[in-house]
Amino acid sequence: MIAFWLIAAVMVLAALGCVVTPLLGRERAHAALAALLIALLPSAAMTMYMHIGNPAALAVYSGDTAGIDKHGESPGSIEVMVSRLAARMSRTPDDAKGWTMLARSYAVLERPADAAAAYRRALALTPRDPDLLADYADALASARGGDLSGEPLTNIDAALAIDPGHPKALALAASAAFDRRDYPLAIRHWEALRDVSGAEPEIARQAQKNIDETLLTMRKRR
Repeated sequence: MIAFWLIAAVMVLAALGCVVTPLLGRERAHAALAALLIALLPSAAMTMYMHIGNPAALAVYSGDTAGIDKHGESPGSIEVMVSRLAARMSRTPDDAKGWTMLARSYAVLERPADAAAAYRRALALTPRDPDLLADYADALASARGGDLSGEPLTNIDAALAIDPGHPKALALAASAAFDRRDYPLAIRHWEALRDVSGAEPEIARQAQKNIDETLLTMRKRR
């Protein structure tokens, strides 16, 4: 189990790198979003465990089980396993779980455009999954240097229509609102994130920090 969490942390940090790196090069709201996504890291690792189950699942799903040891871990190349999973998906295009795993694997490999394409296939099969909608928006924005306008925002709004308290969608929506200088809406989204994150103190603290900084920005612009 300890091995899983170490691997999960590395994988999630790598996936976050797809969006965090371009965001840090943009204005303050994007740095705030990056901080919130990093704060969401433990929850993301738990989600990975729920969806994948153990570090060897990618190997199992891609059919690359030869290298799995008795503890269920695989020393095989992630790139090779992802390539095999992509080939498998060409033969089983109606497998939503497979497309989701492929999308997250592409995110780990810092291939956001490919991740977005795989998320699109997963969403075609499960269109009302708020996690997929938020992750798809994230991947689309990452492929565009952190730009959340247009299609990413449409998917963020769709995720919030299904689950108004979805943490990642709220963080993305707040950043998108800040980008277009709709500061009151950005604050409302961050307040909602703060209020639904009572069990995650770091997320709540970062959301409040973003609220305070946005209020300061509003005062400076008067």
